[in-house]
Amino acid sequence: MPLPAGLPFFMPHEVETFFASRWKPINEVSLIPNKFPGNYLIAWSAQHLAGRVILPQDVEYVGMSKRKEGVRQRIKDFIKCTEGKTGHSGGETFYKKYCNNTPLSRNNHANKLYFVEMTFPCNVLKLTRTPQDLLIMGKVCLLELELLAYIRHFTGWEPACNTK
Repeated sequence: MPLPAGLPFFMPHEVETFFASRWKPINEVSLIPNKFPGNYLIAWSAQHLAGRVILPQDVEYVGMSKRKEGVRQRIKDFIKCTEGKTGHSGGETFYKKYCNNTPLSRNNHANKLYFVEMTFPCNVLKLTRTPQDLLIMGKVCLLELELLAYIRHFTGWEPACNTK
């Protein structure tokens, strides 16, 4: 889907790249090759989404990480919450909304989780990061909001597990 006319995106290339990407099964999260900050989308669907292009209506959660552990760990935090743990607000919302107080691994859902990510190499450590690193970290924050704006434009709502 093209960017909506009239909305002043600051990161149009990154938004378009996300929505030209293809969903991956959640069990491939360990294949994310680095610990860089970045953004990610999560889907929950009974349809087999692996390999399919991202559609705004498929997105259940938009997330980001600026932490040194990076996007890979943040998605793992989400997954832990689907098992009833705490530590990720979107994952906790998912658990309350879809798991009926039963860990996802013990539910018989036809639905499966999928993700896509984009990372931005930079140093997030306060003592050694540069002004350029801080600007890259700011891009991560901005991109999360731009992804939410894109989804809201095309669907009329924000993803169900984004409650903040």
